Amino acid sequence: MRLTDEERRWLDGKAGHAARRAMEILAALGEIYDAERLLPIRSAQVSGVSYANLGDAGLELLEAWARDGRAACPATLNPAGMDLVAWRELGIPEEFAERQLRIVRAYAAMGLRTSCTCTPYLVGNRPAFGEHVAWSESSAVTYANSALGARTNREGGPSALAAALVARTPAYGLHLDAARRGEVHVRLETPLGGAADWGALGAVLGARAPGRVPWIDGTPPPEQESLMALAAALPTFGGASLFHVAGATPEAGLQPAPTDGFAVGRRDLDEACARLDDGADGLDLVYLGCPHATPETLRRAARLLDGRRVRVPLWIAAAREVLERAERDGDAAAIRAAGGVLVADTCFVVAPLRDRFRRVVTDSAKGCFYARGANAMQVRLAPLEACLAAAVSGTMVPRPGAAPPVARSADRGPAAAASAPHPGSTPPAPEAPASAAVVSREHDGTTDAGPWRGRAIRRGEATGTTLVSAEPLSFYGGVDPESGRVLERGHPLEGCSVAGRVLVLPTGKGSTVGSYALVRMARAGTAPAAIVCGVCDTVVAVGAILGEIPCVDRVDVRRIPDGRPVAVRGEEVVPRD
Repeated sequence: MRLTDEERRWLDGKAGHAARRAMEILAALGEIYDAERLLPIRSAQVSGVSYANLGDAGLELLEAWARDGRAACPATLNPAGMDLVAWRELGIPEEFAERQLRIVRAYAAMGLRTSCTCTPYLVGNRPAFGEHVAWSESSAVTYANSALGARTNREGGPSALAAALVARTPAYGLHLDAARRGEVHVRLETPLGGAADWGALGAVLGARAPGRVPWIDGTPPPEQESLMALAAALPTFGGASLFHVAGATPEAGLQPAPTDGFAVGRRDLDEACARLDDGADGLDLVYLGCPHATPETLRRAARLLDGRRVRVPLWIAAAREVLERAERDGDAAAIRAAGGVLVADTCFVVAPLRDRFRRVVTDSAKGCFYARGANAMQVRLAPLEACLAAAVSGTMVPRPGAAPPVARSADRGPAAAASAPHPGSTPPAPEAPASAAVVSREHDGTTDAGPWRGRAIRRGEATGTTLVSAEPLSFYGGVDPESGRVLERGHPLEGCSVAGRVLVLPTGKGSTVGSYALVRMARAGTAPAAIVCGVCDTVVAVGAILGEIPCVDRVDVRRIPDGRPVAVRGEEVVPRD
């Protein structure tokens, strides 16, 4: 990779420790992914803010960077683990708050704007079409690429911070035209409602076309909230960080529809909802704002709650600036008058809510995935109107296809009526999820004796027994960092420990905080001994580099048997007797 004289000075340490460390990460990524050069960027969005995600290992890393690191371009922050102002009112322990505030102070010392939102495009960090940025936070990355036509890879939190410190990022992946073409034609054969339907669509696409860029038609132009929900769900469930919707997203009309594809109907969406349903009967929390709520969502909630009172906790999260606007417009007062709680700076994906709430309903498919993981909640996905009806009635939303309960007189009104299932919905079939079909087609069980040679992402040597998955894995929300046990419900490795194993998987998925999760696991001794991927995404690559975990990709992982003792040496995976 070619570097300018200035970039070489940074790499040589002549601009300080933090700039040198940033350049080491970016140069390593550039070499790994065959980038010809570094690109100037307009902005960065940095994940890895919640102490619940980072732990002491991440806090120490950030404070070391903050000694001389300074942002060289506008940069915003992802949600923290608490409301930075009202944390006591939300029951956050003092010890957690002290460490969380240290993290925010470290970022502020580096000149990052402490916006603490997953929707930076709602608070001024909104790149123009074609502009290069370096964003982490998987939903923000996918929204920037898809709805705005900006260009960013799905950066790990540390690589986004590195990019912010030197205002550069390697020119590979979604920064280039070739990676932005639609790869699979998705024809919608059913009307889609709001965020819950579009989130379910993201879960379907992530399972049926993992890693492939979908080109979607058959729908009127969706609202912003619907595009945000798809952008949140698609990478969470294993899909690409870019999609195109005909007539709605800026790059859809610049290319022909792919010839390969499939249709998605109501049954597919209902089955996706069923897989995000843990069967809870009671209800402890209604949560909205994943991604953070827009002004329009707050206005809609205020209207539906007008003159009503909630019977179970209702939390709605949004960027602080968006909540300030809702205060001026009167929407915040209306929500609070109904008993709702407005939360800034954080969300229930990254807040320490384990054991406080067990049974949750939300309109966010992404929220369902992560609530199940770190916070061990039972979840159900439902439209916003049905979520608000549940908060008012105090009862769980009925499952898709189930008959709605008879409303009590106090519950009647537009929000209660909206809790009925979608017209034409059918009960989910008790068959294997769509992802299982994909796995059975792609992983035919054919293995060989090795050795297997690929590309070294992080050179090193390690030995261990293989743990093979035919599905991607998210290291945040999908794996418990304290034990190394896989938490993701329905995943082929659910209940297995990755600690000390040679983990073999197609690629990573989900949260860009996964880089920090791998570093934290390496410090705790719960990380894999080595990682072998078909295609190593940036999140796993950065985590392996910083966690000093040997990592190899460009290997046909379908050929590697499970439970085989192996040694990883450089770019080779070698069987051991």
